[in-house]
Amino acid sequence: MKNKERVVTINIPEGIESLPKPFQDFVHQILGKLLKLEEELRALRAEHAELKIECVKLKAENVELKAENAELRLRLSKNSSNSNNPPSSDRFERKSKPQSEREKSGKKTGGQPGHKGVTLNPTDKPDEIKYHDAVHCKSCKYDLSDVKPVDYVARQECDIPPVRPIIIEHRMTSKICPECKQINAAEGPKELTQPIQYGPTISTLSTYFHFDQLIPLKRMQRMFQDLFSLSLSEGTLVNMHEKLYTQLEATEEQIRNVLLNSPVNNFDETSMYVNGKTQWLHVVSNEFATAYFVHSKRGTVAMNAMNILPHYKGVAVHDFWKPYFTYEELVHSLCNEHHSRELRAMFENYEQTWAQKMRQLLFHIKQVVDEYKDNDKSELPVELLRSFSVTYDFILQGAQFQIPHCYTPQSKKRGRAKQHPAKNLLDRLTQRKRETLRFMYDFRVPFTNNQAERDIRMAKVKQKISGCFRSEDGASRFSRIRGYISTSKKRDVNVFQALENAARGQPEAFLS
Repeated sequence: MKNKERVVTINIPEGIESLPKPFQDFVHQILGKLLKLEEELRALRAEHAELKIECVKLKAENVELKAENAELRLRLSKNSSNSNNPPSSDRFERKSKPQSEREKSGKKTGGQPGHKGVTLNPTDKPDEIKYHDAVHCKSCKYDLSDVKPVDYVARQECDIPPVRPIIIEHRMTSKICPECKQINAAEGPKELTQPIQYGPTISTLSTYFHFDQLIPLKRMQRMFQDLFSLSLSEGTLVNMHEKLYTQLEATEEQIRNVLLNSPVNNFDETSMYVNGKTQWLHVVSNEFATAYFVHSKRGTVAMNAMNILPHYKGVAVHDFWKPYFTYEELVHSLCNEHHSRELRAMFENYEQTWAQKMRQLLFHIKQVVDEYKDNDKSELPVELLRSFSVTYDFILQGAQFQIPHCYTPQSKKRGRAKQHPAKNLLDRLTQRKRETLRFMYDFRVPFTNNQAERDIRMAKVKQKISGCFRSEDGASRFSRIRGYISTSKKRDVNVFQALENAARGQPEAFLS
């Protein structure tokens, strides 16, 4: 039997005593060497058994090290072009210029033919005219002070005069009625509640600087002091923002109603530090409106609290974050920018050629859809839809032969075995085919979720500038006021004018 140790028995030959003494010594010498060889053989077998056990352990350790090495290599290879990491996290080899997903158009850089340029034009009605007369003749030095000009050349400069605050005193007069002798006191502006207070323009400037230009409160205090000679405390600025926040409550509800009635919306969320803890900023947006919401949770608890997704019936464009799929009454569409980055990672890190083919197919479909849109078409021909669908399936079928060749790290945790990232991506593209190709069937649906990512980007810039929100109230103020600003921009409403109207109690109406 294999691996069974043989036992060798060495017997002394019979009749050896009858042999001469030299022969007896020779036999005993041979027997002694055989016994020694037998002991050495046993020692080698024992050592071989120990080495086999050690080899098994080393193989197991090698498997674990390979898994760890593969995971670490994947982490190092991740960047903003092949994962969902932001560009600010790129390091090491990603110091070079990032690769663009857009194909070259062949056009020269700069303004294209037909582009309407913008320049500073002179006005026929200047606010102030300054004359610059010739004083002496350049030839004979004659005094020209009393000589009348015969012509002039005009040069205009556009500038801002020194800005200083003005004090407006409101005097509410009282009159006695000649008929009944009743004293009648006039009613002043409703917003005037103190003997002296700051006006709506100052409140608008502070809101504009803080929520649109993202200037921190400390720096904004210095700006007001340097530009307008006004010493505003941090508490005064916060009170201005709190007042505007209250006045925009109904407007925020209008924005949410607009989003609820929209056929297509984009959804996303990002981490946000609030009072030293990680919370989540959720956004729902389209090309006409933006709504933000801060919550301590990232999943369905926060989405329900925002109160849009539970009642929405249109198309929701989002990434593949699982809680979105708990809402079954709406139509889902997946962001193909996320897919593109993952497919690139599978091709670059694991040599999955099917991933590169799928990526090329998705961008080709997008190009065809864009061409049809440019020609005022509302859908693709049935033959083209069928062709793209068959090609999509064919690529995924071919992927089945490449996935098993990928090394899959073994997890020590309980539960379902961990799959290779390429297998996870393949499963999603297979199971969520309709959601992935939604943009192909419905021209209203965008190829990516970039609208929501662009709307959420300024919140990340705010965090980079100021570090975090010091309170949940501050985060809520930012969400509501920033949503009002973003919606105003999308509707081509001047942001400063929109904020000033809100400060006067008459915010913009977003009813559709």
